[in-house]
Amino acid sequence: MKSSEGGLEVPDSRGIRPREADPPERAARSDRRGIDVRLRDSLVRSNVDVVAVGIFSAWLRSLVVVLAESDRDDESARLGDGAAVDIVDVETFPEEERAVYAFLFPWFAQIAGVLVYYLLSRHAHGIPYTAIMFIVGALIGVITDFGSIDALAYSAKTWAGIDGEVILLTFLPGLIFHDSYSIDVHLFVKTFWQVIIFAFPMMLVGTYLTAFFATAILPYGWSWDLCMTFGSILGATDPVAVSVLMNELGAPPRLKMHIQGESIMNDGSAAVFYQIFSARFLYETGIQGLGEDSGLVEGFEKFIRLAIGGTCVGIAFGGGLLTILFLLNRRLSGEDSTVQVVATITTSYLAFFVSEVLLKCSGIIAVFACAVTVKAFGETLYNNSELSHHFWSISEYLLNTLLFTLAGLVWGSFLFARVSDGAGDLMYILVLFIFINAIRFLLVFGCYPLTAKIGIGTNWQEAVFMSYGGLRGGVGIALSLSLHAGILDRLESANDDEVSVLNEYKKSTGRVFFLVGSVAFLTLVTNGPTCGLLLHWLGLVTPTECRKKVVEHYKRRMVMHTLKEYVALLTERAFQDVDLRVVVKHIPFLKDTTYEEFMAAVEIHKENSSSHSYTPPNLKNVTPYFNQSFGISAEQRTYDDVVDDDDDVQPEQMKHRRLSAMAIRQVRRRSSVYDAVRADTMGSLEERVLEERVIFISVLRSAYHRLVKRGELEGRGFIAHSLFQSLNLAEDAASKCLPLDDWNALEESSQSWAMPAESLMRRLFNRKNVDFDSDFFVVSLKVRQIIAFNIAHDWAKKTFKREFSECGEGRLTEAEKVVLDESDEQVRLAEEALSKLDARDVKLVTGRYACQILLNRAAYYLTELEEEGFMSGREAGEFLDEIHEHISDLYESHENGRVRGNLVSEFLKSFRNSVGMGNSIFGRRTGYEELSALADLEEEELEDEE
Repeated sequence: MKSSEGGLEVPDSRGIRPREADPPERAARSDRRGIDVRLRDSLVRSNVDVVAVGIFSAWLRSLVVVLAESDRDDESARLGDGAAVDIVDVETFPEEERAVYAFLFPWFAQIAGVLVYYLLSRHAHGIPYTAIMFIVGALIGVITDFGSIDALAYSAKTWAGIDGEVILLTFLPGLIFHDSYSIDVHLFVKTFWQVIIFAFPMMLVGTYLTAFFATAILPYGWSWDLCMTFGSILGATDPVAVSVLMNELGAPPRLKMHIQGESIMNDGSAAVFYQIFSARFLYETGIQGLGEDSGLVEGFEKFIRLAIGGTCVGIAFGGGLLTILFLLNRRLSGEDSTVQVVATITTSYLAFFVSEVLLKCSGIIAVFACAVTVKAFGETLYNNSELSHHFWSISEYLLNTLLFTLAGLVWGSFLFARVSDGAGDLMYILVLFIFINAIRFLLVFGCYPLTAKIGIGTNWQEAVFMSYGGLRGGVGIALSLSLHAGILDRLESANDDEVSVLNEYKKSTGRVFFLVGSVAFLTLVTNGPTCGLLLHWLGLVTPTECRKKVVEHYKRRMVMHTLKEYVALLTERAFQDVDLRVVVKHIPFLKDTTYEEFMAAVEIHKENSSSHSYTPPNLKNVTPYFNQSFGISAEQRTYDDVVDDDDDVQPEQMKHRRLSAMAIRQVRRRSSVYDAVRADTMGSLEERVLEERVIFISVLRSAYHRLVKRGELEGRGFIAHSLFQSLNLAEDAASKCLPLDDWNALEESSQSWAMPAESLMRRLFNRKNVDFDSDFFVVSLKVRQIIAFNIAHDWAKKTFKREFSECGEGRLTEAEKVVLDESDEQVRLAEEALSKLDARDVKLVTGRYACQILLNRAAYYLTELEEEGFMSGREAGEFLDEIHEHISDLYESHENGRVRGNLVSEFLKSFRNSVGMGNSIFGRRTGYEELSALADLEEEELEDEE
């Protein structure tokens, strides 16, 4: 910069000589850099990049299906009865529109999946998601069979008739790779021979037993090869629902490894046996080029080629992927991380295609071998392992949703035909379901004497659960769909002599799919939801006494951590008057705190604070409730001492609240005290102040992100939206050399659509059906907005001083002082706005906001314990669920001023009863005996008022 006296270039206060550049060019570069940084921060914060990659990948797969099937329509009428693709007349839509309509069904399935997930997660957590999506697809299939002619029906028709190989190529690589990569390689190596027994000998015997059942019991007259194909399809298990349940409940690692390893390996063996016997079955048609005849020797050679060849292909692709991951080694580059994920998904699909289609080996085994190779040697090569995990989670969700909806669609069409023909097939479904479960128990316990003595062993309880938890799902459905689609595909090019033969075989493959889909659905809706009860009954998730003591210890640590955070809040200007009884009321796990424990938290806070920055906490609303005398006699104390409910609001206060809400709604941006200052009047400080102001706004943005991350600011509603929007406006003003004025910018951004939109959403989706007080809601939003604004400014100023000054304000430059003075002025304006609101409302909202902050900090602490390995997901989840419920109650109390249950006397009763138990979780007296008497007095006063 140039000095005002001599025009000489001088270094700044830190000894840095600025380089010359035109201010417009520098501003332009700063704007471009700021946009890039904000965009990347937004992507990282919201995981938009992960979602975009997942959706784009699924869209590409949908495109493959559309291109492969767009030319199938003209021959669909030749498929005869029972074909799912006859549900719409192909002439309904013009030829050029048919491929476009095919895009509708997969995304309709996804939006239906979102609604189903919401309902299940809120109201029926125990019901498997995939089972409901199967029902949704079945309903679509039944409805379209009644003759519905619309875009969705046509799209469903296209997807119901896709090629068999396309089904396998679309769904299996993504599902298999994710399941394979999630296994523990160390445990897998130790249980390898156990898993091999589960996957191959046990699978082969199960295939023969199921084929024998189909031959002896089912009245369809199937050939032996079709029965073996049927048995191999039903041998593929799906542990998704069971694995999630075991992770939630904390099942033993050995049991999880047995179930996951067996499922993945027997998916591969099922595919191998399916390819062998389905080729023999299709060869029975006598049609040239359909199927392959193979005897015992040829079958064994084919088995070796499929299994060993697929393994070699997978290892080769895994080695290639490791090389790519190694070369993409820029850990700080977001682009490298994204390309690593793209390389992973590409490799999994290419490995399947090359092995299955080009080399005629097993694609499933190839993908499994590739995933295990990468997991064993390349897990640390991922620059961002969370990005990879999120992507595969999204992919699995998309694929499972579409696969089970598609399976339900075809199954519903067959169900309609079966009901029309009679209920015979429906009866055999139940018989088959019982027999399949019996075979599963027979196989597991038949191998038990051997599997209990090799590897890491097992026990009879785990064997029972393995037998019961053998659900059927994605792979079996995909294989049966592929078999039926293969016949339909050949029908399109068949001559008149071949059509009659293929129509008979089409009925058989249709029945195979109908039975497989029915068994998969029954296992999901019966075995799946009851597996949790079985785990508890068998004692597989019961913690030991030692573990219970460890968990109790961490619970006490969490309570002490919350107390320390409460003491820290009492040192802040906004929360120094928060009443202890308000905190205990909304944070029940603090109700047994003793005076000694609280004072210990005060001492810890003092020891952890530096001498020059220590601020003593305000204990005037805390210590009286630990003392015998209370400081004020109980007879003189009224209920108004605890400002935490809105039931006794007087008409004058309601009027004041309404006027406050009207003033908030009608506020307009006022002229800033700096608006009259021209940029050129700042003289030689102009450029430096501009740079420092932009930096301070960035620090403020970081402060808001910090509040959102820690749960102290709800990141989904109006408050966060308005705060971040105010910084965008402040940045625009700063780029024009105007002073910091984010308070007036906040007032301006508060007039957006966000506040009425949030008010409307909370009215519509009020889950506890409490009365909605719009005036209190507006006041509550404003109070919390101001508190968050002030907290962010305080943190930003401390951070700003720490980074630019080693010894305090005395070392700050004039430009830095100007920026800090501007921040102080913004805080003063916010405090002035807060002082104009009703004092009782402010105290009410502030107390609950403090409780919200404490609950979120407690949850954050538990999450850290889980991430560091001190607690399992199930153990931490129990506490987190309880904390989440308390936080939800606090959020809803901001809507009407009332807490859950409305009458505080209910809390005082429960509070007194809990205190009457005598001992705290720390094993000492609580020190709250006096509060019991106070609770009785306040209840009597409330009853007299009513």
